[in-house]
Amino acid sequence: MPAPLCLLQGLRAACAAGRLALSRPRLSQTLQLQANAAKRQQQADPALKRKEAELAAKEKQLKELEAKLTAAGATIVKKNWPICYPILYHDIAEEIPAKGRRVVREGYMAWYGLCICLLWNWFCTCVMLGTNANQKVPSWFLGLLYMLLGIPLSWWLWYKRLYGAAKADSAFGFVWFFVWFAVHTAFCIWAAIAVPFSANQWSFAGFVTAMNALDKGNFPGIVYLVGAGCWSCEAAWSCWVIMDVFLFFRGKGGVKEAKEEAKKEAAMSVLRGQMASQV
Repeated sequence: MPAPLCLLQGLRAACAAGRLALSRPRLSQTLQLQANAAKRQQQADPALKRKEAELAAKEKQLKELEAKLTAAGATIVKKNWPICYPILYHDIAEEIPAKGRRVVREGYMAWYGLCICLLWNWFCTCVMLGTNANQKVPSWFLGLLYMLLGIPLSWWLWYKRLYGAAKADSAFGFVWFFVWFAVHTAFCIWAAIAVPFSANQWSFAGFVTAMNALDKGNFPGIVYLVGAGCWSCEAAWSCWVIMDVFLFFRGKGGVKEAKEEAKKEAAMSVLRGQMASQV
C-alpha cells in the first residue's frame, strides 16, 4: 500500500477516535439530564396526584350539594348579567310574574337610557376640553363623577327596588322605588335644562349649556345639543314610567297594602320599644 494512502487512513482513524472521545462526555451529560428529569417527575407525581384527588373530592362535594338542594326544591341560579362579565343574576322573564313584567321592562329601559345619557354627557365634557372655555377641567371631573356614581347607584337605588318589588309583590318595595325614581326624574329634568353655574358650567349637556357651547364652536354646540335631546327623552320616559308604575301599583291595591304594612311596622316598632324598656 502506498505511503500516502496509509497516512490518510491513519488520519481518518485518529479523527474518528477523537470524535468518539468527544461524544462520550456529551452522551453522559445527556443521560444525566434525562435521569434528573425522570427523578423530578417522580418527585412531582405524588404532589400532582394529591392535587387531583383534592379537586375530585371538591367536585364530588359540589355535586352532592347540588343534588340535595334540587331535592329540597331550591333553585340554583348562575350569574348571567352583564353578559361580558357576569356579577349577578338578572332575568325578567324568569323571576318576574307576568303581570309585572311590563313595568319592570320599562324601568330597565329607563336605566339603560340613563347610562347612555351619562356616557354622552361625559363625552361632551371631553369635547369641551379641546376648547378655550373656562371651568372645563372641573366640569370634566364632575361629568366623570356623575357617570361613575350614577350608573351603579341608579341600579341599586331604584331599578332593583322595582325589580324586587315586582318579584316579591312588596308594597314597601314599590314605595321606595317611587322615592328614588322621583329623585332620578328630577335629576334628568335638571340635566335637560342645565343652567350653568361655577364649576358646573359644562358638566351637564342641557339646552342652556348647548347654547353657550355654540359660541365655542359648531362641533361642541352640536354635541351638547344631542346630549340635551338625550336628557329630554330620558326625562319624558321617566315621567311615563313613574306614572305607569303608579297606575299598576294602585290597580293591584298597592296603596292599601302599603298603608297596612306601615301600620304593622309602626305596631312592631312600638312593641320592640316596650320590650326594650322592660329589659
